Amino acid sequence: MKRIITVLLVFYSVMVFGQGATPNLRSSPPFFTNMEFSNLIDETGNCTLTNNGATSTTGKRGNALSFDGINDNVSSSTNSKLENTVGSFSFWVYPNVYSGNQIWVSINDGTTANRIVCYNSATTYFIFTSVSGIGGNRWTKTGLTTDIPLSQWTHIVATFNTVTDNYDIYVNGVQKTPTSTDTSGNPSGIDEISLGSRVDRSSSFYNGRLDEVYISSRELKEIEAKQQYASGNGLLYVYDNFKNGKITFGEYLEYYLEYLKYKA
Repeated sequence: MKRIITVLLVFYSVMVFGQGATPNLRSSPPFFTNMEFSNLIDETGNCTLTNNGATSTTGKRGNALSFDGINDNVSSSTNSKLENTVGSFSFWVYPNVYSGNQIWVSINDGTTANRIVCYNSATTYFIFTSVSGIGGNRWTKTGLTTDIPLSQWTHIVATFNTVTDNYDIYVNGVQKTPTSTDTSGNPSGIDEISLGSRVDRSSSFYNGRLDEVYISSRELKEIEAKQQYASGNGLLYVYDNFKNGKITFGEYLEYYLEYLKYKA
């Protein structure tokens, strides 16, 4: 029976989305963004990306963007579909130097008043939220240079839920235990993305490369973080992992139905 249901589901996906759609279905629908840095586009079509100085370079897969730590940034157009309270960041980093605060990925309301940020300082990395201009580090861990070494690629998944105050970071598929945590309110009006600095480009410039940046509107699970890292390029193909017994049929169906709902 399970095999019959699976075949029907795959057949339906091909009819609706075209040949091979199910094997390529990403693991945490809906992915709000799927950024392709070779042409600087969001493959989901949800937003338009603007490059403010970052340069194209060799990436983890294809091309990455290199940020100079001085004034480079990537910004997005506004889109109300961007999740305000629950979601995940997934990306590869290749830091050149650690000095001061450096923002990897941020979603915000176009200002610094309401935002959710994954960033690092010289020795520590964080998930930060700000609500109506009042912010704090909700997830903090020391040991930055050991966990995320300079001059090599490291995969990061950062999940957040400002409703339940649940925050997690997975480094190369391994869940990290924070040094400290804090609670927060719920940011509102979030509808923009910033990579490599604060949204106003005033400070916190990242010095290094970013590649395979995904933003999801739900919290990724540990198995997803592990499989994204193990895949070597940050991608997780749901059908392949179900077929290989890495996720249950219920999980596969959950992802697929969410994807259909999002595409409707």
